[in-house]
Amino acid sequence: MDTVAKSNMPKKMFVYGTLRRDLGYRAKDGYSGTAEGLCRMPGVMISLGGFPGVVPWRSSDEREMGRWGGKGMQISESIIGQLISYEHTSDEEWDEVLGKTDAYEGTASGMYTRQRVAVTPVEPPTDSPSPVETWVYIYNATHIHPRNIPSLIIPSGDWADRNTRYQI
Repeated sequence: MDTVAKSNMPKKMFVYGTLRRDLGYRAKDGYSGTAEGLCRMPGVMISLGGFPGVVPWRSSDEREMGRWGGKGMQISESIIGQLISYEHTSDEEWDEVLGKTDAYEGTASGMYTRQRVAVTPVEPPTDSPSPVETWVYIYNATHIHPRNIPSLIIPSGDWADRNTRYQI
């Protein structure tokens, strides 16, 4: 889609790794949205070296993930990330932000895909927080499955804990 900023699409981005402001990322030109707080989405986080990837959680993964958890380490079924809002930008500015982020994330090479998802706020804590529609970059794992790469899984689902790995 050439022009992605349509009135019915969110001007929000869920960032879970190197673009998280609460983990030290400093907004550069074109990334000046407003940090709104931490959220979670279903998925499994893996470390790809100096940056993370998110593999979507599917109900068919439950048995395999439970088997890993049974080996002594609990694996989170959700990703923790930060919601960044660009609600006050024009459609043209938003298209530019998405274009720059697509380039940064390697969507042209197929490494990540930008997808529309619902995330759930974790701040402030509430009994039933309302989901927020947003964009997120998902690692293209068509050739890889979490059961094949347990040593790359970040068990907490939080990039802040990237030095803690699943032990097989």
